[in-house]
Amino acid sequence: MRPSPGLALYLAVTSRMAGGADRAGELPQAPGAPPIVWLHAPRSEALRPLCALAVRLDRERPGTGMVLTHPPDAPPCPESLPAGCHAVSAPVDTPARIRAALRRWAPGALVLGAGPLAPAMIHEADAAGVRMIMVDARVPAVDTVWPIWRGLHRTLLRRMHRILLCDAAGRRAFRRAGAPEEVLEEVGALAVGAGAMEVNAAERDALAQLISVRPVWLAVAVPEAEEAAVLHAQRQAQRMAHRLLLILVPADPARGEAIAAAAQAMGMNVARRSAEEEPHNEHQLYIADTEGELGLWYRLAPITFVGGTLRLDDAQAGAIKGPESADDGGRDPLEPAALGSAVIHGPRTAAWEATYRAFARMRGAWRVSNGAGLAEAVIALLAPDRAAVLARAGWSVATQGAEATDRAVELVIEALDGPEGSHD
Repeated sequence: MRPSPGLALYLAVTSRMAGGADRAGELPQAPGAPPIVWLHAPRSEALRPLCALAVRLDRERPGTGMVLTHPPDAPPCPESLPAGCHAVSAPVDTPARIRAALRRWAPGALVLGAGPLAPAMIHEADAAGVRMIMVDARVPAVDTVWPIWRGLHRTLLRRMHRILLCDAAGRRAFRRAGAPEEVLEEVGALAVGAGAMEVNAAERDALAQLISVRPVWLAVAVPEAEEAAVLHAQRQAQRMAHRLLLILVPADPARGEAIAAAAQAMGMNVARRSAEEEPHNEHQLYIADTEGELGLWYRLAPITFVGGTLRLDDAQAGAIKGPESADDGGRDPLEPAALGSAVIHGPRTAAWEATYRAFARMRGAWRVSNGAGLAEAVIALLAPDRAAVLARAGWSVATQGAEATDRAVELVIEALDGPEGSHD
């Protein structure tokens, strides 16, 4: 498609400023064989939905290679991406750099996250016959210090295969900007969590039978600084429910032996997963000091404390206190919420701030201030009706956007499997 005068001027100016160098050698090879999926986050706010989309794509179409480009100062958390997706700092939006990326990665689909449009990226991808899908679309914009020349928005939007809109206001905005009606689809915002974690069903059933009707709570990704607080919370809660079992997943699996020793010094009976021990009736603590089994523990525990979120002083942390983590927030709280576990957390939530705000709006999590508050929350949520109310609200937050993500996955797979460069 021939560029409009506005787009032609943009391409000429950016090419001149960049000096025409493509710097292809700076780009890593894409994982897997082409065609791959190129996911582009223009802003850091687009990262979480695109990471969740990458995980869903990996589940629906295993082996698909993906590249996620992001702002240079805002890389995604490596754990939030599947193994087949590489995170790369976004190339500068000039024709030469984008052509180099297209040659290097040979994408079959380009997914554009929420944020400003990249004119050179859209123009060059269209010229290469790559299907483009916009997601989380709200307001069309171009991130440039140059004036928005007449026809630029219209030219860019008419090259989209599909534009997935968040709401009716977005539809009106994109219509006014010149997007064709046939590419607009109002589906809502994408999910920001990747959905329920996988689990070995036989293992889950066997452990559930061992635990039987005992009350259970889970402390996940507990850093060394919070180990004592969590153990003391268990001792306090046991006064109200003497058969209570704590499943503790340390942030560092190598801490399992030290945690066991500290708990035994407090009079607890302990079993460790890494020692191939099982939780029996006499155990008050089960240390899950292995990796890759979080989906199992979330399904067994109706209450989950997200470690790494407490703010502790020396007295609260106790004898096994270690340095507080620099990354406030621990693991993604949507993980337990998606599996129906009521979420407890502390005030250190910077890593997942937007998610915790959503929990607060929906009253979908219980916030505590310190270790003493953790014990109080566990005791309160041992009442099944209270835990169920909290879990339902948290589950609503975790599952928002699932249908929009399903639609995006469907469109990407169609782009990869359909005739190259074809449009509906």
